[in-house]
Amino acid sequence: MGVLGAWTPGSPSTTEGDSRSTLVPSGRIRGLLPPGAVGASTRLVLASALYFRGAWRSPFPTLATRPRPFHRPDGTTVTVPMMEKTAKFNYGDFETPGGVPYEVVEVPYAGGEVAMLLVALTWQDVPIVTLTRLLDAQLVTTWVTNMTPVTRVLILPRFSLETSWDLKAPLKSLGVHAPFDPNAADFTPLSAEEPLVLGQVLQKVRMEVTENGTEVTSATAAIIYSRMAPLEILLDRPFLFLVRHNPTGTILFVGQVTEP
Repeated sequence: MGVLGAWTPGSPSTTEGDSRSTLVPSGRIRGLLPPGAVGASTRLVLASALYFRGAWRSPFPTLATRPRPFHRPDGTTVTVPMMEKTAKFNYGDFETPGGVPYEVVEVPYAGGEVAMLLVALTWQDVPIVTLTRLLDAQLVTTWVTNMTPVTRVLILPRFSLETSWDLKAPLKSLGVHAPFDPNAADFTPLSAEEPLVLGQVLQKVRMEVTENGTEVTSATAAIIYSRMAPLEILLDRPFLFLVRHNPTGTILFVGQVTEP
């Protein structure tokens, strides 16, 4: 499994119920700075953290969870705990520009301001990258504006993930170059004694999705150097997930699950 990205562009307004962004509880994020990240040339480490705990508006019944097969990208299967509940969901069937069908289902958190979007390809033998390379804000807006309320049985694996990455390359691709350039960086408001340059921007995300809801912890450090009875939606194959703040459309977290 791997996270495509996790954005923390400032916390949205606090949601009602148990979905909230707040300070990170002690011990949730460990090892943000790997060995060697801080050395003799390090002058400052700027760290920020976001903690999101979202209770589902309608929890998955614990007694309905049972082992089911999950199909890995390499064609093998693994048996994992699958949660199940019947409810009314916002749901939509879509196609990629190449004609590959996929489905999107929205699972709301308590309070209604925040929801998780689950996205899975209909054809099991198509790699999930078919979707990930299309993902952008406009596509997410298309999903949200074209989904309709339907009653379905949602079957979703419990999953957890933890991942880390350096945001230096993504930031540069967005045009942020000067802070990383020794000849252009200007951190004089921080220190006038010696020239400083931004070396790394490290982010670590830990997520757990269970019958009760979702718990996400994200931390970032900038290091300055010198988807008859109701139809089923069965997510037994790789899928994408996005945690979205509905009033603003802000994507708080986004990732993919290839093995729960």
